[in-house]
Amino acid sequence: MIQLLNPLWLLAIGAIIIPLAIHLWNIKKGKTLKIGSIQLLGESSRQNSRSLRLLDLLLLFLRCLMLVVLALLLAGPVLSQRTAEEKPKGWVLIDREHVKETYFNFKPKIDSLLKGNYELHYLAPGFEDIDIEDLRNDRIELKPDVTSGLSYWSLVKALDKQLPPTTNTYIFTSNRLNRFAGQRPKLNSKIIWETYTPADSVYNQIAAAYLTATDSLRLVLAHSQPTGNTYTYDNTSVNNPNPAYQIFRENQLSVSFKNTGVLPIAIDSSAATIDTSVMRIALFTDKYPADLAYLKAGLEAVKTFSRRRISIDTYADRAKIPTGLSWLFWLSESPVPEKAKYIFSYQTGKTLAVYNSIVTHEGKFVNRKSLSLYQMTVPSKTAQWNEMLWQDESGNPILSLNGDENVSKYKFYSHFDPEWNDLVWSAEFPEWLLNLLLQAEDKNSGLVRVLNADRRVIDFSQISPIFSQDGQETSAKAKIKEVSLEHFFWLLLISLFALERWASYKQKALYGI
Repeated sequence: MIQLLNPLWLLAIGAIIIPLAIHLWNIKKGKTLKIGSIQLLGESSRQNSRSLRLLDLLLLFLRCLMLVVLALLLAGPVLSQRTAEEKPKGWVLIDREHVKETYFNFKPKIDSLLKGNYELHYLAPGFEDIDIEDLRNDRIELKPDVTSGLSYWSLVKALDKQLPPTTNTYIFTSNRLNRFAGQRPKLNSKIIWETYTPADSVYNQIAAAYLTATDSLRLVLAHSQPTGNTYTYDNTSVNNPNPAYQIFRENQLSVSFKNTGVLPIAIDSSAATIDTSVMRIALFTDKYPADLAYLKAGLEAVKTFSRRRISIDTYADRAKIPTGLSWLFWLSESPVPEKAKYIFSYQTGKTLAVYNSIVTHEGKFVNRKSLSLYQMTVPSKTAQWNEMLWQDESGNPILSLNGDENVSKYKFYSHFDPEWNDLVWSAEFPEWLLNLLLQAEDKNSGLVRVLNADRRVIDFSQISPIFSQDGQETSAKAKIKEVSLEHFFWLLLISLFALERWASYKQKALYGI
């Protein structure tokens, strides 16, 4: 199909009016006829006539055609041809962390693609080539994978910038949720993604261990599997442990699993430190006895449930409060003595009656919940905090955290009183207190271990890449080939000019000019 790059020049075709006007107004001179006598010629009326007939039609046609061809030449004619689509060389990428397992899970398909002239690469920075024969014959040297923590999304985004838009790409990886971190990118390349669930789909770990009030050993067990992460408790003895565990007494008391090596259940056999300390908690109030009663009941519930070594003492005289405490809950508006590692106190200031809700942050102490709020303390304009843990629906702080490495200070902008909020009536109140105590302790001591392996899987619908329109347009343009026709029109124009000169010469010879 012929297309014009500068179609505006087609207006120049109107120049054919010039030769047409010249030919129309070209008046042919009459010939002189000689006669012997004019006696027999009668007098006739005078008439003027003009010849408006088109003469020399061939010459007129050639000149008009030359102008049309010149206008088309200036318009930039090209021939657009939809070429037969050549199948581009494709890539096959495998995650380096599980290269052998991934290959043998998709062996028939990968081998078929490699026969179709696809290249095999690692899905890792640099996208290094893989020798398929080394992989088939188990000659791949497994090295510590420094890319195991990288998000697949970031790797695919880098890959998309390297590959041409028309390249077909197949990616084979596991479906572990922790490898799909961040925002799913928009891609220009055509990518087909296939996943599988690895064999070690269940993972067990001792998240925490501590001595109870009766000196037995209580273990917090973390379990990760494709459907989610869960935590359970188990009790054993330090001197005569369950056969599933082993106790170490070197340097410090610790416990670990006895790794049986049975798959698909993976077991973290690294030792967890056993917490042998006693959490000492002091409660003080001078004029809020009801608040103290609600708080003490919640802490007693935590002590009973967790079976931790916790001592809870109440004080009405600040002078009798000992030093070296783990926690100090200061339910008073008087100055707070810094006698504990963690201090929880009421914020002082103007009291404001509200009808609002407390919104806790997801992942901070309890799950996201809304609790009715009736009264709150208005924070001063100079109030500062390192972290806002709770807030109301208007964004005002309800629980904030401030402090340094020595003392962590929690400020509560309400009270433990049903007239202030519904917190103490909530079923999550003891759970919130438990998480408050444990997470604060773990932030400094590290006794609660982070789950080392997350076995949760991502839904396949969330893996499918998002393809941008830009990439599709680029791909479509790559299939159309444009061939310039300027040389053809130049040749036609020169031929017409030579023909016009020949016709003009013949005309002059005919009329004897």
